[in-house]
Amino acid sequence: MENTCRDEEPAVNYRSGKNGGPGAWWGRISCADGSRPWIELRDWPNSPQGRARAKDAAERSSEQLRTEAPPRSAATVWWDQYFEHRRAMGLGSRDGAYRTHIQPILDKPWQEVDVADCERLRDSLDEKALSGAISPKTAFNAWSVFTTASKAAAGQWKKDKRRQLRVRVDNPCVGIAPPDLDDPKELQWLYPDELVRLLSCEQVALDTRRAYALCVYLFLRGGELKALTWDDADADRGIVSVRRSFDRETGELKQTKTGNKGMRRFAIEPALLPLPCGKKATRQGRW
Repeated sequence: MENTCRDEEPAVNYRSGKNGGPGAWWGRISCADGSRPWIELRDWPNSPQGRARAKDAAERSSEQLRTEAPPRSAATVWWDQYFEHRRAMGLGSRDGAYRTHIQPILDKPWQEVDVADCERLRDSLDEKALSGAISPKTAFNAWSVFTTASKAAAGQWKKDKRRQLRVRVDNPCVGIAPPDLDDPKELQWLYPDELVRLLSCEQVALDTRRAYALCVYLFLRGGELKALTWDDADADRGIVSVRRSFDRETGELKQTKTGNKGMRRFAIEPALLPLPCGKKATRQGRW
C-alpha cells in the first residue's frame, strides 16, 4: 500500500471521466487558511509522467494559495469551526463537499440563511446532477452535509451537546425536500472465472493484482485496504482484523463504522494465506 502524504504535501489522483468521457488529474492542495480542498488540474495521461506533472502543478498551486490569504467571511469562519469540531470528534470534516458544492452557491452567515436560500442550494445540486456534472448520489451527500451543519447552527446536532456551534434558534432546512436520487445502482461483481483471469493476467501490475485479491477475499473497501497494516494479521490463527479506514478528505485514519463496534474479522482463505502471511507478520508498515 502507498504511504499517506504529509499534510504539507499535495496529494494527486487520476479520476476517470463520467460516461466514458476523458479523465483528469486532481490535486489536494494546502491553502493559507488551513483547508485542503481538491481542485481539478489538467487532462494529462494517466501515467507516471502525467502524475509527475500533476504533482508539480499541485505544488505550485499550494505555494500560490499559501501566500495569498484572502480575508475569511463570517460564513467561512463558522464552517471552519464546524469542520474542526468534527475532526476533534473523529468524524470526517466534509470540507471538500462544502467548498465545492455549497460555498459557491451559499456563502452567507447562518443568521441570514432562510428557506429560500436552502431551496436555491437544493435546486443547484439538482441541476448539477441533471446536467451530469455530478452524480445524484454526490448531490444528495452534499445536501446531507449542509443539513447536518444546519442542525449544528440551530443547536440541534447531537454531536454538539454543549451547543458551541449554535448561532440561531431555528433550522431553516426543516421541511425542505432533498435533491432527487436515481434508482439504486445494480451491484457489480466478478464471477470466479473472471477473477482468475484478472489475477493471472501479467499485463496488470503485480501490486495491483495483489490489491484486487485482498479486496475480494477479505471484503475490503479501498480505504480499508489502504489502512491495513501487518499488525492487523494474526498469521498463527489465519485471521485479519479490519478496524480502520483511510479518509481521503483528511489524509488520516478513522475507525470503521461497520461490524462489531467498528471492527470485522475475516479468516484468511488458504489460497490467500501465502500473500499476507508469506512474510513475517511482525513486519512493520502497510501491506
